Amino acid sequence: MNIRLLLVIVFCIAGVSAHSQSNFAIEFGPVWQRAKTYTIKMAEAMPEKFYQYKPTKDAKTFEEELTHITNNIGFLQYYVTGVKANFLDGFKKTGKSKSETLSMLNKAFDAITQQVEKLKDKEAGHSVKFFAKNVAMTKKGIYYLIRDHLTHHRAQLVVYLRLKGIKPPRYVGW
Repeated sequence: MNIRLLLVIVFCIAGVSAHSQSNFAIEFGPVWQRAKTYTIKMAEAMPEKFYQYKPTKDAKTFEEELTHITNNIGFLQYYVTGVKANFLDGFKKTGKSKSETLSMLNKAFDAITQQVEKLKDKEAGHSVKFFAKNVAMTKKGIYYLIRDHLTHHRAQLVVYLRLKGIKPPRYVGW
């Protein structure tokens, strides 16, 4: 076989592989992985004996904050997939151990990673029916909303750690 023809074939195959992921997945994926890393480090930093700690009687416990993050991921991803999240199956609503909570978090993050990897650019901008009236939302907008909500609650975890005298993990953003 002619070496030039072979090189053309190899580059064509490589080009198809490189474009199998959508631009949205290429942009959002690494950001989501950093968010996962940072959140998991946050969850790991708190000793298990403080997982049921809450700073005020009206606040959530540390474990409930992490569960809330995970529940929200499951709730919002439905608007993209139309499928109930199964990564929450088998987990108690409250009172989970640190290892159970970490397992649940990892499953939620991994589910979003898989969904985003499958989302084609032509679908990413499609409008979705959203529960909030008069709020226009696209599929990729839902993923941004999930990330924004995660950021909000992860910031609360920083406060919980500091209140227990624990230095929060160094920011993972790049």
